[in-house]
Amino acid sequence: MKPFNDEGIVPEGLLPEIKTPAPGPRAQAIIERDQAIMSSSYTRDYPFVMDRGRGAMVWDPDGNRYLDMAAGIAVCSTGHSHPDVVAAIAGQAEKFLHMSGTDYYYDVQVRLA
Repeated sequence: MKPFNDEGIVPEGLLPEIKTPAPGPRAQAIIERDQAIMSSSYTRDYPFVMDRGRGAMVWDPDGNRYLDMAAGIAVCSTGHSHPDVVAAIAGQAEKFLHMSGTDYYYDVQVRLA
């Protein structure tokens, strides 16, 4: 999807959309459950609960859509759920999910190196 149409306007699906003040009721329930059972070493600076992502946009469980300005650690520049990345992951998952390169040889690992 292009970031702008021919008139230079951002398409509706690429703009943030707030349906309920954050955190909404679904997100708040997840935050409360998290605080009750997760380690306090997992610190968060703001009450965003990620439900899904597509490109540079992320959604919370209450349907709010945000522009992901954080991106996160160990991410790549393809954005969230890029179709080529999803296809590559699915293709690899059909073969196997994990093997240690110190236990076995693997052609893809050798080619990458």
